[in-house]
Amino acid sequence: MKRLIYCIFEGPPNRGWQLPPGVDGERVSFLESDGLCAVASPIDPSADDPGALVPRLLAYEAVIEKVHQERAVLPFRYGCVMESETQALEMLGSRCESCKSALRGLRGCVEMGVRVFVENACGPASPARFAANAGRPESGKSYLHSRQRHYDELDQRVKQGAEDADRFCHAFVGLFVKCKSEWTASRNGPSGPRMLSLYFLAHRDRVDDFRHAFEELTRTEPAKMALTGPWPPYNFVEWNPQGERQ
Repeated sequence: MKRLIYCIFEGPPNRGWQLPPGVDGERVSFLESDGLCAVASPIDPSADDPGALVPRLLAYEAVIEKVHQERAVLPFRYGCVMESETQALEMLGSRCESCKSALRGLRGCVEMGVRVFVENACGPASPARFAANAGRPESGKSYLHSRQRHYDELDQRVKQGAEDADRFCHAFVGLFVKCKSEWTASRNGPSGPRMLSLYFLAHRDRVDDFRHAFEELTRTEPAKMALTGPWPPYNFVEWNPQGERQ
């Protein structure tokens, strides 16, 4: 039967380790090979029910969270399915060194997330002006100038975005190993606020300090912010068991 993979960790499982039920209430098992252990449960993809997606995701995350409380893990996104237990064990064998290397980089770490809602300092981007002038004759010189303004504005947004990300990351210096940033455009158009998502691979034993640093940041920054975590390091795993980049 097919096996759904939840995560991978190094070493044998703890003796008497009790994990919560897996997806669809299936019993979770440990598949060991070459010093690695994959957490898996049986799954029948043909029985997929769109209405059951949310409880399945919650069950999937609960299993990973439980393992992550005890071990450094390589967590995988929901939907990583192996054709059989044998294929899952072969995957562990073929990826042994890369898995162990990745796990070494995650030991003693958790993922913390910070979301920042940033008001745009620049005015509406040039495409809005293009739309307003649609149908009007425009000289080649005027067109080139308008395009130049458009790209100048884009460059300014990129520069401002990088400066914003660096500023917010600096507030947590010494509390994390790695940081990734991601911008999300506003639904209100180019002149609306944007959301900056920061993902930190933070030291597990410094989570309280991280929260304190966040509280201090909210006192000095006018932007609306939200803190989440600690989580398994989903955003710091570069590949999945089937060899595709996440």
